[in-house]
Amino acid sequence: MTAYRPLQLESVLRGSTVDVMALVQRLSEYDLNMKAILDRGGVFNDNFDGVTVSFTSSGVADTENTVPHTLGKIPTSFIVLSLDKAAAVYKGTTTFTTTNIYLKSNVASTVIKVLIF
Repeated sequence: MTAYRPLQLESVLRGSTVDVMALVQRLSEYDLNMKAILDRGGVFNDNFDGVTVSFTSSGVADTENTVPHTLGKIPTSFIVLSLDKAAAVYKGTTTFTTTNIYLKSNVASTVIKVLIF
């Protein structure tokens, strides 16, 4: 885990005409947020604009599946993270939207986990 040391701002800002208390307060808040992030070990989603979604494909192979997501924008692509059986997952014919992507699997009833970005 990353070791974190708080910034020592008071000695740097002595004699400044800046509103020192406001600056110290703002930097202290930033400092606490950074500490929380670093103490967690840095999570992938803190640094990446994407969401992970799990779903089970249709009971019929090669059928388009509507997969809801919470990305908040139209995704550009996806990466398959895991499958519960040997299968190929590929883009359907419907255009991705701000709320859904459309994927197909060549094997019926496959549990699929994807990273959408």
